[in-house]
Amino acid sequence: MFNEYALEFPDRSSANLFEFQIIEDVLNYTTFIASLVFDSWEHPATPGSCGLPSGRQIILQTPGFDLDMRVRVNKPRASIIGQIRERSTKNLLKDLEVRLMNEGMPITTAMSDGLGLFEFSDVPCVSLNILAVIPQYVSRILGAFSI
Repeated sequence: MFNEYALEFPDRSSANLFEFQIIEDVLNYTTFIASLVFDSWEHPATPGSCGLPSGRQIILQTPGFDLDMRVRVNKPRASIIGQIRERSTKNLLKDLEVRLMNEGMPITTAMSDGLGLFEFSDVPCVSLNILAVIPQYVSRILGAFSI
């Protein structure tokens, strides 16, 4: 389960507070909390740009990995296709288990293919958590975003 809260202090400064709980604790795995670093809904493409796949782009980032997703919304449902990259090499990671959750409850699970692509269809348009398990690095990535 993963929750993110935005706090505003009396001096008008702000901070994000993260709360998470790993329901399945695989021994010796390191958990990295991913930050939302790009959302095309907040930063739309420049008018007249071409060559970009349609849909909303969301990028979650840890010190070692980028999780890049395209979201297509068809209210009240959506589909997601994404890849996870090792940041230092830009290698796409394959054969990973990627899980979507809502309020700590698993919704669906996918495996990334030989090109590192994972895909979810028929996803509810709500606040979601994503958990990617990366066995080759004894790591997992936990992030949050909303559709």
